[in-house]
Amino acid sequence: MKKREKQDIDERRDSYRLTVKDNTAFIEGPSGGPGLKLEDLSASGGGLLVQSGATFAGDEVRARVTLIDEPPFEVRLRPTRIFDKGNVTKLGVRLEVDGLAPLRTMSRYLTGLFLEQEHALARLVDHPSPIRAEVMRHSLRKVLLYYGIACRRKMKVFMGDLELPCQAMLRGIVVRAARELMAIELTGEQEVFENGRDYFMAMPAANCLLLFNTRFWKREGPVFLFTLPEKLQRTGLRRSLRLPVGEKGRVKVSFPHPRLQGRLVVHEAREISGDGLAFPIDLDKDILFPGEKISNVRIEHPMGVSIGETMVRSIDRDEKTYSCGLEILNFQNQAQAETWKRFVFQELHPGLKLGGIEDVDSAWTALKASGYLEEVTQDLVPLLKKRFMVSWTRQSNNTPVARYMLYFHQDDPGATLAANLLYPGTWIVHHLGVAKAIRKKSRKDMLEIARKLYSGNAYLLEHLADSEFFVIYVNAAKAWNEMMYGRFLRQYKQPLDFVYDGYKVYKCITEKSLQKSGKWRKSISVREANFEMLDLLSEHLKLQLPELEYDAFCYHREQIDLKDFSRWCLDLGYERSRKIFVARENGDLRAGLIAECGDQGLNVFSLFNRCWFVYPDDEARHDEEIKGALLERAVAYYTKQEKSEFMLLGSFAGEPDNVLKSLGFKYVTDVIRWLARRDILPSYLEYIQEFLGMMHG
Repeated sequence: MKKREKQDIDERRDSYRLTVKDNTAFIEGPSGGPGLKLEDLSASGGGLLVQSGATFAGDEVRARVTLIDEPPFEVRLRPTRIFDKGNVTKLGVRLEVDGLAPLRTMSRYLTGLFLEQEHALARLVDHPSPIRAEVMRHSLRKVLLYYGIACRRKMKVFMGDLELPCQAMLRGIVVRAARELMAIELTGEQEVFENGRDYFMAMPAANCLLLFNTRFWKREGPVFLFTLPEKLQRTGLRRSLRLPVGEKGRVKVSFPHPRLQGRLVVHEAREISGDGLAFPIDLDKDILFPGEKISNVRIEHPMGVSIGETMVRSIDRDEKTYSCGLEILNFQNQAQAETWKRFVFQELHPGLKLGGIEDVDSAWTALKASGYLEEVTQDLVPLLKKRFMVSWTRQSNNTPVARYMLYFHQDDPGATLAANLLYPGTWIVHHLGVAKAIRKKSRKDMLEIARKLYSGNAYLLEHLADSEFFVIYVNAAKAWNEMMYGRFLRQYKQPLDFVYDGYKVYKCITEKSLQKSGKWRKSISVREANFEMLDLLSEHLKLQLPELEYDAFCYHREQIDLKDFSRWCLDLGYERSRKIFVARENGDLRAGLIAECGDQGLNVFSLFNRCWFVYPDDEARHDEEIKGALLERAVAYYTKQEKSEFMLLGSFAGEPDNVLKSLGFKYVTDVIRWLARRDILPSYLEYIQEFLGMMHG
């Protein structure tokens, strides 16, 4: 199965290499050797500038390093790479030190460099979010008031590229002299603010930072008035929401120190997320380096113990203390990863539960309460329930291919959502529903439950599913779906990350279908595609479809029939298969029909048993008899597979009624399909947290 590659630092380095500031780091080589200048430095290496053509004598030399005003210390240098930079040569060197004091000095110096570069305004501005990078004036009031007043977010203040030693809290938006102004309360140094001077502020949002430019207008008692910005800029999206650890001692992290043999580092976590955690540190005692990889990290939490490899992704500082942020790179085994990610899921989404075998009956109750069953063929409901119970009882703990979650409202199942593996690396989200009684009774409760469900779904796809892509089919007529998907995608700046289109859905109940009408042209022949036909169809789809869809739906020649994937699924007790039928006329390939099969009980709408047309000959899309002949073969195929019903995803413009009726198809509804890369999820998480949060009030 596919997995996303982590964007880590250079694997040859064991910590971040940071550019040194002028007049803060000095290196003195051996007597008689070339003059040296430190250009960059890490915990175990650096870049040295020497006179062009100069080299060290021998494989290893000794030198003395001085960092700021700390006492100098001796290092051993071993050249690893040489770069010609015109008048000078840059040497990449491994660097070794002996003793605790030099390590402590280097740790404090590199942490200071990291903090200065990490908090620089220029760096924040250079990492814009792909979602609505700019929030314009007509909506920024709502955004500012939501995060500033409702969420009580503290802001950082910058003058130029310099972060000022103060924090700001928005107290409201006021009008003075016909001008809208932000009323802000400042803590820390206040004398630095000058009337008429421009400043930058950074406000934490749900899953990113909001940056904006503002001008100090005047002071009114304890309140400082700043101009309302023209726009807000989003930056620094995260893959997962972060959550403070409430109860002391609930999550403990410990690991052997990566550089000091025999020392064990032990701390209580302050913050957790799906892919990491943060804890307070003492710089002089813990001696950690930004970017450092740490193995055998033991995390003790209420659901068990998880041990893995991590990286010091950040070191941060508040008014009094430092904190270390660890990114979890991998765990010792899948069971430990599952335990940690389930724990974080429950902490981030109180009220939601990842379903197991014991919850299948509750999932059916939630589906029924949501009104889903009112939209299916009513005489099939008893059979659907039986199949649902059997299928989800079998798949509930089959986590590589199936997940579902429940929300319990006053001890009753009030909402549900399911996700299943559709193709290698592609998951389908379905059965998302909130009980009608909740929707009617309390808009506030409904919005809060929806926010948890959508956030839980993003977490599931990001952390609990081995996904590269996901797809959702939703009712095109519902305004809610337009708000939750269409509105977001109109604001998203990277169109190659998603496909958003629509279909007309027709359903066929096989036992009621007329399997053979016999009125198609005799020149039309339909058969299962052979290797040559599969090659032609794969090439056609590659030319006609977006690359995203071609990859996500496995249309590559070696995957298009899903045979290997089907066998892999079968070994897990999970059904996924694909047959492709082609219509030929006078020796020419006219059209194809892709028919897929899956477990009937996983979705009440038969979403896993569906077919659709492809047209190597574009004129065939208007040929009713070609379509009829292919659909006739589809009916026979699904009947043979003992599928009681299946759906046709037809053109949004419609399919020929006379052909469909002659074979027993009935129109059901119009649907919207949203297919996307997993990379879109952090932006979508930000959108739903903010949009539903503001609607919730």
